[in-house]
Amino acid sequence: MFAPGDPRYEEILDLANLATLDLLLDSQRPRWRELVTQEIPVGTVMELSIKVAGRKVPLLVRAQVVRSKPGELAAAFIDLFQNDRELLEGIAVKALLGGP
Repeated sequence: MFAPGDPRYEEILDLANLATLDLLLDSQRPRWRELVTQEIPVGTVMELSIKVAGRKVPLLVRAQVVRSKPGELAAAFIDLFQNDRELLEGIAVKALLGGP
């Protein structure tokens, strides 16, 4: 996406911090949309922090981009511990089947 040294790197990082704190201003939203709809190269590895109900600490996982087009991203989790993988699978199944 954007590497250190790219002038957009600091800008998107600053806006991402605001977005995660629900502090984006209406005037910043168009630029945020423009920056986050950039295509992320397939194969890019990301570190993710996922908040899960019932857990005191977020689930820290690595994912690799498997498909990307502007505004859409598909990633596969990699290097998951078995119990973390099963937790995410369980959440996905319950969401798909409409369970509690």
